[in-house]
Amino acid sequence: MIRDETVQKVQEIANAAEKIWGTDFDDKNDLNDWATYAMIYISRATVVDNKDNKIRQVDALFKAAGLLITAAQRIEDGTMAPRHYDQ
Repeated sequence: MIRDETVQKVQEIANAAEKIWGTDFDDKNDLNDWATYAMIYISRATVVDNKDNKIRQVDALFKAAGLLITAAQRIEDGTMAPRHYDQ
């Protein structure tokens, strides 16, 4: 998959998640939350059961990428929730 297609796939996943879940929950997530959620999917990609299942590995990595891109977007547009110790 070339880079443009990869970016498009990540955008589709992020948009679909927002459409399903909305933003009420995400509005409360701080950077630590976003990083943790992304790491969950990165970990899923590395699980031994998935080593021969490229579809599951790639899907998990795309979901992690979507979370990280959304987090970066929230930082840039000022909608990232503050961490409790930064307040």
